[in-house]
Amino acid sequence: MLAEGKKDELIAKYKSDLEAESKDANWAREFKASKRAELLELHPEEDREKLAKLPFDTLTYVTNKINSVKANAPEVVGGTRQSEKPIGDWTKMSPNDLRDNWDTIVQNAVNKSKK
Repeated sequence: MLAEGKKDELIAKYKSDLEAESKDANWAREFKASKRAELLELHPEEDREKLAKLPFDTLTYVTNKINSVKANAPEVVGGTRQSEKPIGDWTKMSPNDLRDNWDTIVQNAVNKSKK
């Protein structure tokens, strides 16, 4: 195109391309800055200064990791999650009920003998 004398057309084309790219770059910068601010807001104030120095992708990763951690309730070893129900008079139980509740019956007997 330069050889054909269309220098002004080339300059206008490149300027318009540059303006379009500049608008996209500005939008991306603004989006990244607002997203960074949102991510920092999710952390305690005392941590924000240090986290603000991290690169954007690292900040995103760290924030997602911290917020996806779920606390597990501590479990007591050997404990049951069901509340123990009183079994009543074991001498009047059917053989199936005796078999199903045998551990509880024995434990009750052991507890009574310790008293």
